[in-house]
This record gives sequence, structure tokens and C-alpha cells, in this order.
Amino acid sequence: MPCLRFVLFLALLAGTSGCDLTASDTPDLAGSWAGSALLPNGFSASADLSQSGTTVGGTLRISGVFNPTDLSGDIDDLGRLSWTLQSGCERWSGILSLDESEDRMEGSINLDAGSCPDTRGASGTLRLERSTG
Repeated sequence: MPCLRFVLFLALLAGTSGCDLTASDTPDLAGSWAGSALLPNGFSASADLSQSGTTVGGTLRISGVFNPTDLSGDIDDLGRLSWTLQSGCERWSGILSLDESEDRMEGSINLDAGSCPDTRGASGTLRLERSTG
């Protein structure tokens, strides 16, 4: 019987060891951000984000690519921001990881231009730093 209790204890432990973000664990991404998008050429980028819990909204602008455009996103259990936006027939998306200081984000940026005539998809890196001014 002790062996069965140990197995049940391990099963209970495994079932409760999930890692969900609580409100206090969720990074605060609200505010202004600036940086660059490498697609593979470099473009300046800026974002103004708002946040409610793990849901993120706001605008993203990549100079020479698209004007400020509404984005939506969610922060996952690992603190990464998954985001999407629609600019005309182009669908942009990415996953950004926040550094330990919570002042820098970096990750993928992808263009799905499947419904755009004469436009190819692209992918690259988006880097943003929290604006302090």
C-alpha cells in the first residue's frame, strides 16, 4: 500500500505543477515602445500598447511598410507576446520574448501575403525597447 500512496502522490504533484501566469506574474507591456524590424532590410518600428490581464491591444507601425495599425495579442504562460495585425491584404504576426528587465522585447515577425497580388511573404526579427520619454 505505501507504494500505491507514493504513486498517487506523484500523480497529484504532476497535476498541480502546471505553470500558469497569475495577475502578479504577467509582465506589464502597456506603454510606448520603439525599435527596428529586420525584414531583411532594417526599418524603424514603434508600438503603443495597452493591456488587460494577458490580453494586449494597441498599434504597431513599421516605417515604410505600414502606418500605425491595430494589433491584438496575448501573453502566454512563459510571458511571450503572440500578436497579429491586418494591414490591407497583408497579415502580420509574431512572437516576442521579453528580457528580464521587462524593457526589451525581441522575436519573430512574419508577413503572410497569400491574398495580395504581386506580394511575397517575408519573415525577420522585430526588436522593441520601452520608450522612457
